[in-house]
Amino acid sequence: MELQITLYDALVSIDVPHDKAREVVRALERDMTTFGATKSDILPLHHDSLVLKQDVKVLRADVRELKDDVRVLKIDVAGLKEDVGVLKADVAQLKDDVRELKADVAVLKDEVRVLNADVAVLKEDVRVLKVDVAALKQDVALLQADFREFRQEFAAYQVLMDRKFEQLKLEMTVRMGSLMVVGMTTLFVALKLTD
Repeated sequence: MELQITLYDALVSIDVPHDKAREVVRALERDMTTFGATKSDILPLHHDSLVLKQDVKVLRADVRELKDDVRVLKIDVAGLKEDVGVLKADVAQLKDDVRELKADVAVLKDEVRVLNADVAVLKEDVRVLKVDVAALKQDVALLQADFREFRQEFAAYQVLMDRKFEQLKLEMTVRMGSLMVVGMTTLFVALKLTD
C-alpha cells in the first residue's frame, strides 16, 4: 500500500493529473497481484528447500549406518557358522568316543549313558544354533531387501527434489520476468503520461 501511495504522490508531484495517476497506480496494483511474487511467497519455498536438504543429509547418514550394521551382521553370521562347524566336529568326536567305550569296557556303560545324554544336549544346541543361523540369514536378507527398497526410494526422492528445484528456478525466472515487464510497463506509462 505504501508503494502505491508513494507512486501516486510522485506522479502528482510531476504534474500528472490526479485521475491519470490513480489509473497508473491501479494498473500497477492489478499487475502486481496477478503476476508478482513477493518475498513472503519465496521464503517458504526457500525454507522447504533447506529442510529437504537436511533430510537428505540425515538419510545419507542412515544409509551409512545401515551399511555398517550389515557388515557387522555378516561378521556375526560368519562367526556363528564357525561355531556350528566346531560343534558338529565335537558331536562327531563324542560319537566316536562312545563307540570305543562300548567296545572296550562294559563296565563304563553308566558313563556312556551320561555321554549320550550330553550328545543329545549338544545336538539340541546345534539344532538351536542352526535355527538361529537361519533366522539371522533371514534377517540379513530382509535388511538387504529393505536397503534396496530404501535406495530406490531415495533415488526417486532425489529425482523428485531435482525436478522441484528446477521447477522452482523456472517459476522464479518467470516471476522476475513478470516483475520486470510490470516495472517497464509502469515506467513507459508514467513517461507517456508526462508527455
